[in-house]
Amino acid sequence: VILLARYLDVVQWQRSLVAYRLLLPSELSIDDVTAWLTGVAASTHPPALSLLPLPPVAVEIVATARGITHYVLVTKSAESKLLAGVRASLPGARLEADADYLSTPAKLRLAAEAVMTSQTRPLAVDRAEVASTALLAALQPVSVRAEVRYQLIMTSAGTPRVPVPRERENGWAAWREGASPRDAEAVRAARLKQKEVLLRAVLRIGVSAPTQAQAQALAAALPAGAD
Repeated sequence: VILLARYLDVVQWQRSLVAYRLLLPSELSIDDVTAWLTGVAASTHPPALSLLPLPPVAVEIVATARGITHYVLVTKSAESKLLAGVRASLPGARLEADADYLSTPAKLRLAAEAVMTSQTRPLAVDRAEVASTALLAALQPVSVRAEVRYQLIMTSAGTPRVPVPRERENGWAAWREGASPRDAEAVRAARLKQKEVLLRAVLRIGVSAPTQAQAQALAAALPAGAD
């Protein structure tokens, strides 16, 4: 029953999406982006005892021969939260509704998906600016009739549990809440992670090109992973 509910929830989410083109200022800082992501986490935080998460927010980066464009996808009911969050957290950024963006799906030759493998180990946030610069540099140039898409789907990770060494837990707690860190170093890493905004996220990459060889060449030029 829960799986069916989740499936129907995904279908409803896809049907209710609206797209906005996100125009970012050149002076945007990592702190600005962090503040916006904090707002995304707050607006998608599920109610207590909720079986299903709130509708996620998706960010897409589209690279073509004309340049790089950013989009934000949200449900119709979340439009006001998106507009308020961008105004409050991303100074100088603008949103423009794009009714045609979702009506023409990309014809991808290659696609890949990455998911988070750990809820306790922090990402390398100290390298965020370098990673962002490397990604944008890898997305250009793109040949005519080719396209690269990065899609990041995000929703709140909920309220985290307090990390404690595994040996201090009984079997029931470990089964109910998931595996805990094994040692003090792992506990410290988990606590560092919980100091920042917590999101569940899925990263998808798609490449479109006239030939399979061109698509593979574009994919090979992209960063091997996201830290």
